[in-house]
Amino acid sequence: MDSGLNEALRSAGGSALKAASTGAVLVLLGVCLLGRAAASERAALSFKVVSTRQLEPEHRWAQDVAWDGDSQLVVAAGRSGLVRFSVARDGSVQIVGTEAGCPVSFAAMVAVSDGTIVVVGPNHEIAWRRSGARGWTHYQSRELDLVLDVDVDGDRLAWLGAMRQAETHEYAPEGAVAWAADLRQGVSERSPVLFSGSGPGAPELSACGCLMVGAVRYLPDGSLLVAPGVEPGAFVIERHGGVREVLDLQTAGVETRCQVSEEERQLLARSVAARFELQLNRHDTLDDIVLVGDRPLAVVRRAGAGHVHWEAVGLGPGLEELRGVRLPLDPPGSSWVRVSCDGAGDTLAILETNYDEQSDDPPRLVLIEVTS
Repeated sequence: MDSGLNEALRSAGGSALKAASTGAVLVLLGVCLLGRAAASERAALSFKVVSTRQLEPEHRWAQDVAWDGDSQLVVAAGRSGLVRFSVARDGSVQIVGTEAGCPVSFAAMVAVSDGTIVVVGPNHEIAWRRSGARGWTHYQSRELDLVLDVDVDGDRLAWLGAMRQAETHEYAPEGAVAWAADLRQGVSERSPVLFSGSGPGAPELSACGCLMVGAVRYLPDGSLLVAPGVEPGAFVIERHGGVREVLDLQTAGVETRCQVSEEERQLLARSVAARFELQLNRHDTLDDIVLVGDRPLAVVRRAGAGHVHWEAVGLGPGLEELRGVRLPLDPPGSSWVRVSCDGAGDTLAILETNYDEQSDDPPRLVLIEVTS
C-alpha cells in the first residue's frame, strides 16, 4: 500500500477510535446506513423461535453459522469441516452433508455470499471457494496471527483481527485491527481498514483478543461495519476505504472495553475457564452483528447476577426501541455459552455453543422469526 495512503488511514482510524473513547464523536449511523427515511416508524421488532435443533455429537465444537441463500445454512463444525443444512418452510432443519474439499483442519468461522464460501481455521489460515470455482484456495501464514470475525461480499473479504510482522514477529506493528482483501488477488494483498485508538501494538486487542468478541459485517450499500469489541465504538468504512461514520456504542447500551492487568492477560491467554470467570461472566460483550433486512443489530451477551441472556440492540437512529430487547434464547449452561448469528430476510439463524470443556453437549441451532 502507498505509504501516504497508509498514514492517512492510520490517522483516520486511530483518531476515530480515540474520539469515540472520549465521547467526542457521537455521530450515529444515519440515513445512508439504514437507507430508509421512515426507520423510526418501523423500529419495533418481535422475535419468535421457529425451531431448535441440537447438532450431532461429532459437531461438538461447531462455532459459527452462515446462510447460503434463504433455504440452506453452512455451519463451521470444527474437525467435521463445513456442514450444510437445509431449512424447510416450516423451519425444520435437516443435514445435507459435508462441504467437499474444505482444506482447513478445524473450521472455526464461516461466511457466505453469492456462492462464495470463506472458512477460517485457528492455525493461521483462511480458505475460500469463489462462486463458480471447483476448487479451494488456501492461505496459511503465521503473519495471520488473530482472526476474531470474518465476512464476505462477493469477492470482497473483511476480517477483524491482527497481523504479525513476518521478519520481526511484532504484533500489530501499525496498530491495524481490521483488514480487507479482494479474493481475486488473494489474502496476501490485504489492506488495513481500521487502526486501534491506542496505536501500534493494539494493546487492547493483544490483551483481550482471546475473548473472541467484536464483529465485521458488510452492509447493503457496500460499506463495512466494524466493531472491535475491546475498544469503544463501531465504524462504518467506505467501500474504497476511510472511516465514514462512527457509532457510539455506549450510548446504544453496549459496553466494549477490556482492561486487564498483565497477570490477568497471561491467565486469559491460557485458560478458557478464566476467560468466562474473569471477563465474559462479569461484563457485557458483543457476540455478533446481524442484519435484519437492512437494519444492523448488535447481539449482546448480558452477564450478571449469575445469569446470562442475550439482547438485540439496534445500531442507528430510529431503532431506539430496539435497545434492550431480549432474544428468546435459553441454552442449558448459559454461563458457558456464546452465540454466533446470521440473517436471511426476516429469519435469524443462531448457533449456541457451550465452551465448558467438561460438557459433552453439542451446539444448538435456533431459528428465530423477526416481525415488525
